[in-house]
Amino acid sequence: MTTTELAARLPEYTRAGMIDLDATMLVVLVGFIGLMVLLKGMLFDPYLQLLEQRRARTEGATTDAAELGAETKKLTEELSAALAGAREAAVAERDRLRAEAKAEEEQIVAAARERAQGILSRAQAQVTTDLSHAEAELERRALELAAAMRQRVMPEA
Repeated sequence: MTTTELAARLPEYTRAGMIDLDATMLVVLVGFIGLMVLLKGMLFDPYLQLLEQRRARTEGATTDAAELGAETKKLTEELSAALAGAREAAVAERDRLRAEAKAEEEQIVAAARERAQGILSRAQAQVTTDLSHAEAELERRALELAAAMRQRVMPEA
């Protein structure tokens, strides 16, 4: 069967055109518009509102995150500056304490040297005095021994 034969067998209303404008079309159009209005109010608008709320929350969270990031960076810089200042102060204090300790050490060593020198001087004086006494005693004994030896060798004549 050819296309022309098939077309001849179709009822009359289908051969007139692709779409007939009649009351059915009007009912379908009203139903479609009614369905669109109903879906718009019940589905599309709430969905779009939900998307807008989500977008607003996301932007708010992004803004908050950016503010928190900036605040964190600022606080980190302040903390770094404070730590650097504290390190500098600690180094200065350490150097000051070292200088004080060095000066105190030098004072203690100088005082110990003076005491040691005093003790050494007194010991040398004592040794000199003891040596003088020992020499005097030795001289006196030597004289006594010489006198005793002369007495024995040459009795008094």
